[in-house]
Formats: sequence, structure tokens, C-alpha cells
Amino acid sequence: MIPTHLINHLVNASSVEELWNLHTRYMADFGFDRIMYGYTRYRTTTSLGDPEDFVLLTNHKSGYVKDHRLTPEASLGGM
Repeated sequence: MIPTHLINHLVNASSVEELWNLHTRYMADFGFDRIMYGYTRYRTTTSLGDPEDFVLLTNHKSGYVKDHRLTPEASLGGM
């Protein structure tokens, strides 16, 4: 179970950057040194929508993200 004080830190973050920084540090404590978060409001049964509308947060190196650009076709491959 996640301790209450950690949840309070996350909930009270004042920016996305602060929240992401806290989250990546907490996840590192669980052994996750690289994480990725993605979100879209425009997902359908056959598409994740326009990649320009995705929110993608990651602590992977920029080269990894650039080499694996998201396209609707590539994004659905893991689903």
C-alpha cells in the first residue's frame, strides 16, 4: 500500500512538471527506472486519434522517443 504522505505529495503538486518529477522518483523506489505515460481523449475502437493530440510523458532519453515516433498505426500495435 502506498503511504498517505506520498499520495498527499502527488495530489498537492502545483504543476505537471512537479507531479511528474515526484512520480518518477517514487516509481524508481519500486525499481522502475524508465516509465512512460500516455493519454488521449480521442481514442476509438480502431485509432488513438491524431498524434498531435496525445499527451506523452516519459523519462526515456529523447533519442528513444524520437526513434519511436508515435503514429496511429504504431500506437495500436501494443494494444
